Amino acid sequence: MVLVLPRLGKAELAWTPHTLAAYKACLELDVAECDRQLALERRAHPENRMMALVESQRDFLLAIAQEDEDAIDRIMQKSPDRIRMLREGGKKSPYQRLGIAEIHFHSAVVTIRSQNSLFNGTLELRKSFLLLEENRKLYPDFLPNLKLLGLFHAVSGTIPRNYQWAASLLGFRGTIGQGIDELNRVFNQSGNQQKWGYLREECIVLLSYLETRLAKKTDWNRMLERVTQHPDYTTRPLLVFAASGILSAAGRNDSLIRLLELQASATGKRIPYLRYALGIARLQNLDPVAATDFSAYLKFYSGKAYRQSSIQKLAWIKAIAGDLSGYTKTLEVIRTSDIDDCMTDEDKAAVSEAQKGVAPQPRLLKARLLFDGGYYTRAAEQVSLIPVQQLSKEQQLERTYRLARIRDKSGRTSEATPLYTTVFTEGKNLPYVYAANAALSLGELYERSGNPAAARVWFEKTLELRHHEYQNSIDQKARAGLDRIRNR
Repeated sequence: MVLVLPRLGKAELAWTPHTLAAYKACLELDVAECDRQLALERRAHPENRMMALVESQRDFLLAIAQEDEDAIDRIMQKSPDRIRMLREGGKKSPYQRLGIAEIHFHSAVVTIRSQNSLFNGTLELRKSFLLLEENRKLYPDFLPNLKLLGLFHAVSGTIPRNYQWAASLLGFRGTIGQGIDELNRVFNQSGNQQKWGYLREECIVLLSYLETRLAKKTDWNRMLERVTQHPDYTTRPLLVFAASGILSAAGRNDSLIRLLELQASATGKRIPYLRYALGIARLQNLDPVAATDFSAYLKFYSGKAYRQSSIQKLAWIKAIAGDLSGYTKTLEVIRTSDIDDCMTDEDKAAVSEAQKGVAPQPRLLKARLLFDGGYYTRAAEQVSLIPVQQLSKEQQLERTYRLARIRDKSGRTSEATPLYTTVFTEGKNLPYVYAANAALSLGELYERSGNPAAARVWFEKTLELRHHEYQNSIDQKARAGLDRIRNR
């Protein structure tokens, strides 16, 4: 256990059996058990201010995983009081500044994500970072500092260009490698020292995200082992989420489907996104059963994220089956949606497609989905059957891009390179995403082949292209690429 104190003085800040149990329950998104343990702690140690941090963590996870309006309201309204409670207690404890920093972080993310206030959220992030830095100087050996600091350092160089004013305001610097090293240190020591064990699960989730999305690591077995060695990982929604991200990035779609099918009725209720992810995985195998997942997500999830994307995927299922009128009718629901109100790049892309009013070429769509699922041979077969002369200019560009991606992933990089270049040259002045994706793919290809100078050129070309779909995520990946090769 961590800092288990049988008798607490006034306004202490300590982990006890009940606060640890409450924290564990909140990571499982088990609100009832979390609240039960907190009630027991209030009776046993009413002055233990650690309860304020646990409550904030509970509300934060509910806000992010479920877009729970009550949890969002509690974070917005109660964060000042929770911070005040921590300031009054544990003045000599390294947990004081850390706890306040975490509450500022929770407030920042919810403010940006749910309240759509980037400026106010950035100010909260800055407060969090400065407190963590101050705490690190005062307590250099205090391991929990590195959990959030590692995340800050890893993402600091990947902030998209249109948010660079926010990056300047934040004032933190770091690299992806630095952040991952710090989180790995927390992960390793949380396994070796029992008092830090409560940090382990969050570290697994953060490392899985950073390594697959920003660091572009491909040691899939090692990453999966880090998740699956955790006791009862399949019953813990955050770990299922981490494992699903790794399997998706690895192109192990069949394994992903098996994992999520087992979890759809259990952890899927605690993290509704997992039901959406199951739909995506099934669709990437061209399984029309995916429609039941997207319909269930839309029916049972009251949040905003991935709703337009789910409707788009239902339309795609119609298009794949050759029902183009059904495709158009399905997308009509989101045609008048405001792109600026969309929470994710996937939702923005869905609304953009609906507003264009042009149905996808069925075989191109199948090739895209199969490729995303790691079924490269089947994707290539679909591309080979496409009647090129019947394609529009955009579809011809997409066909070349899909062919380049398939050959790249199949190890035929010498064939992929000129195809990527063609897509960039022909598409850089067109309002489509393919040129940006081609430039990004070339940057990653040259990075893998040990040519950082060429990689840098293509990552920078990626950032030069503006006003395309998936702008934020592509820019972040390009900046992450520049970060990775900075000193090479």
